[in-house]
Amino acid sequence: MKFEKFARKVKEQDTRNAFDTGKTIDDIPEILSLFFIELDPVDVEVNIEGAIVRFVPISEYFDVQKEYSLGNEKFIFATSNGDPIFLYDNAVYTCAHGTKNTSYEKLAGTFEEYLNKI
Repeated sequence: MKFEKFARKVKEQDTRNAFDTGKTIDDIPEILSLFFIELDPVDVEVNIEGAIVRFVPISEYFDVQKEYSLGNEKFIFATSNGDPIFLYDNAVYTCAHGTKNTSYEKLAGTFEEYLNKI
């Protein structure tokens, strides 16, 4: 169980945070696939370095990808204040949603590094 420590920390922050047994999502990076197979964040909102982050449940994954329209190579797995948090080239980024000239802010070098910030 690769993400057991993360799930434990999430529940420590707020016992109302809820995961379900995950499932496979096709055509996403392996690390996200492993995460979603192990955990489906059905209702998960946590504080990561002062930002309130809502993880995207599997049931909303494809709708969120369409809503933010960042392209096929960016994989949104969470949001914070309406801004997407996504995996791109194995690193985690965010950007301001709804602006014309979007620049990316790197949050972590890897998905695991980002999860460990909790």
